Amino acid sequence: MKDSGRAQIVGELTNGNVEILQGYDFDDGSQLWLAAQTFVPTVSGQDWEQRGIIPDVQAYADWDAFTFENDPSIAAALGLLGH
Repeated sequence: MKDSGRAQIVGELTNGNVEILQGYDFDDGSQLWLAAQTFVPTVSGQDWEQRGIIPDVQAYADWDAFTFENDPSIAAALGLLGH
């Protein structure tokens, strides 16, 4: 949705390594998730595998440094929506 201009992302730059995973279930209840192919954005053609996905609004805090009420990502998203 970001690639087609229909969404904006709030958060951190991803590490890249954007792949499509294929899941396999085994009889013993275990699972294997195997990278089956690389995802290539159809509109922009950006190389998310190498560059990562760049958020429109950067927001970060260590996971144990906030609560729902003061979560910087939620605050940034609400700001982006005009709240």
